[in-house]
Amino acid sequence: MPTITVADQLSAQELIRLSLEGDSQAFSELVKPYRPMFYKKALSIVRNESDVEDVTQIALLNAFRKLSQFRLDAQFRTWVTSIVINEALMWLRARRRFKQESLDPEEREGGSSSIDIADPRENPSQVFEKKQLRGAILKGVFLLPSLLRSVFILRDLRLLSIADTAKRLGITETCVKTRLRRARLQLQKSLTHFREAHRTVN
Repeated sequence: MPTITVADQLSAQELIRLSLEGDSQAFSELVKPYRPMFYKKALSIVRNESDVEDVTQIALLNAFRKLSQFRLDAQFRTWVTSIVINEALMWLRARRRFKQESLDPEEREGGSSSIDIADPRENPSQVFEKKQLRGAILKGVFLLPSLLRSVFILRDLRLLSIADTAKRLGITETCVKTRLRRARLQLQKSLTHFREAHRTVN
């Protein structure tokens, strides 16, 4: 577990202040010492190395989004760990729900989101490419405006229905669809460089 000195603590407080102002780079620096611990905690719950990086990243996205709820007299590490645990548990429930829904063709036609499931026939380079793409998507999500990011995380990452997403955020279903469309468009633009780089390599 990382040891925090007095100087580090002052630095952490400054990083929290900058993060509260919307500085995502400051937040990345803030969580950097604890990432291995968050990763291990998520892995102990999801027990799947192909999922744990995504779970950890989504949990950190949620922590950044909810940072205004953090009490400065509390331990930052403990606060984020609770978010990681909650996200890991929700991921497990979402995966179970997705597997059940994917068995029903009508559900798929009705607009259920899908998660890429590793194909055992994929070679290592394909697996690596898919992992890179997921990483690029998560970085793009981090850069979305908070209103769009919240909808995208709930609908496309946690696999909540449109109705449940609307209820969770206290907005209309029409608003969810509009924000989700905008979020996806912005992500497509942010992934342009990734696709161009991939085409260049190939």
